[in-house]
Amino acid sequence: MSVGFDMSELDFWSEELLNIATKQMPKMTKKFMNQEGQKLKKQTKQKAKQMVKKQTGNYFKSIKKGKPYIYSGNGAYSVRVYGAAAHSHLLEQGHDVKNKKNGAVLGRARAFHVLDKSAREFQSEFQKDIENFIDEVVNEI
Repeated sequence: MSVGFDMSELDFWSEELLNIATKQMPKMTKKFMNQEGQKLKKQTKQKAKQMVKKQTGNYFKSIKKGKPYIYSGNGAYSVRVYGAAAHSHLLEQGHDVKNKKNGAVLGRARAFHVLDKSAREFQSEFQKDIENFIDEVVNEI
């Protein structure tokens, strides 16, 4: 005799709780997403200072958090962290190093992928925070 658990029903229930939180408690959900965005921004800045040793203009100051918004793809709240500096994409994705005189490509500058790496590292912390938020929503209901 074996005992099994069907976790899909629990996942469905937690998704329903998130939908209730989004629709019935938008202020609470927006505040939660804003706090999570702040945490991600802080972690991203630390990661950038750790990885990018060379001071490159206002790159560290340019890491910003956007406003929480409802994503059109799935209707869930989202918040983004991004580099607002004009050269942040060059540090993030790398670029060709060219000769100024004739434009010949001399090599390739290293890509740091700061935003991607910090987002991947933040996922586990975000999952824990989501579970705590669901508990708060259950207590409110």
